[in-house]
Amino acid sequence: MRKDSVKSGAIRISIAQQSRLDPGQVEQFRAIYVSSFPASERGDFDELLDEIARGTRSLFTALAAKNLVGFAVTLRLMPTDVHALEYLAVDQASRNRGIGEKLMRRAGKILRTNYHASAIILEVEPDDEGTPEERQLHSRRIRFYRRVGAKMVDCAPHYRAPNLASAGTVNLRLMWIPLNDSADVPTGPQLRDVLLNLYTQSYDLAPDDPLVVASMQDLVC
Repeated sequence: MRKDSVKSGAIRISIAQQSRLDPGQVEQFRAIYVSSFPASERGDFDELLDEIARGTRSLFTALAAKNLVGFAVTLRLMPTDVHALEYLAVDQASRNRGIGEKLMRRAGKILRTNYHASAIILEVEPDDEGTPEERQLHSRRIRFYRRVGAKMVDCAPHYRAPNLASAGTVNLRLMWIPLNDSADVPTGPQLRDVLLNLYTQSYDLAPDDPLVVASMQDLVC
């Protein structure tokens, strides 16, 4: 387990990469996961825990004492050195204290240093869809990721992800966090490779799935 201790307000927060949690932390993880993401964006929690334990996915936690108050989950898109940020969330009572930003920066440092990662790709809800309140929330999330270095992937303006709760898809946007000076926002064949890996590894879709094929056709550069 790799740790980094930072102070957030009056609370000492430990940022760590972990493969296993104690029972209490598992339930805290589950509660934040369920409350932070709609069913359309949540996979099976027990399967997620199993893949973290097996090392398929990486879990970064924010701990206040031994209490889990935030987490990030990433997946390496093999065989590349790009990692997908699948989930990032902080317990509601602990938000607005800079914990999410510290999690992202620490996770990026660990991925770059220990896994030779070049970049992180992530999905965000578009800030021009939904109710006024939802648009405001989406815009705030985009600004958050920009603060940690993310850039919009403009070549994929019509990106869609599978709805994990029912049939259909979810409209999302892609952002890119470079972890070294040469990791420019991908375009052309590089972007197609990243998207194919994202769909087939993060969502377990086949390369010839209609969503995958349509998304490749919808790229504008």
